[in-house]
Amino acid sequence: MILNIYKPKNISSFGVVSQIRRRLNIKKVGHAGTLDPLAEGVLVILTDQDTKKQDSILHTDKEYVATVGFGVFSETYDLEKVPELRQIPALSILERDVPVAIAKFIGVIKQQVPVYSAVKVGGVPLYKKARKGKSVDAQSTPIKKVTINSIEIMNYGMRTLETSEGAAAIPFVELKVTCSHGTYIRALARDLGDVIGYSGTLLGLVRTRIGDFTVDKAVKVEDLKL
Repeated sequence: MILNIYKPKNISSFGVVSQIRRRLNIKKVGHAGTLDPLAEGVLVILTDQDTKKQDSILHTDKEYVATVGFGVFSETYDLEKVPELRQIPALSILERDVPVAIAKFIGVIKQQVPVYSAVKVGGVPLYKKARKGKSVDAQSTPIKKVTINSIEIMNYGMRTLETSEGAAAIPFVELKVTCSHGTYIRALARDLGDVIGYSGTLLGLVRTRIGDFTVDKAVKVEDLKL
């Protein structure tokens, strides 16, 4: 069985797998493409013999809607950690600079893997080292080649965000990104900020498509028929 599930925020992809295993009373359950706990959207669930199709689905293109804020820094590159307040750009600067900056990321690019990721170094996932308080140099993580097919600007705006210095009004841009398997949207937010000159942090992420599985057809775990 292959299920197009809508993963909500604040639960891990493995947590969704566990819910489905219990709800449907199926032991052999997996997924095709991890979503971070704070991300939401399409999570393809595979059961029984269909778990053999994991790789073929995993390596299809993905589509995301990402909200990237500027002027705050988080070591996770998203809001898992309370962000530190940095220099905040005017919204007009984003409107001027983002269209130019995103052009630099179209095609095959190199991404430095985030410290908080499942990529293994020395046989241990990086996030496990980071969450145990072990020092991991953000500049020493692996570099991967990924492909970004398109980036479309959907919206600009301002958002009030809790930071290490208290509440602050942060400018953001909402982007629709189509990309290859293995692309870190958190890393794209970081790198986009580096190009513009203001720290970039992912404020929100919705995966809207994996291959032919789209968000408009995704169902919540609680709506699955037993």
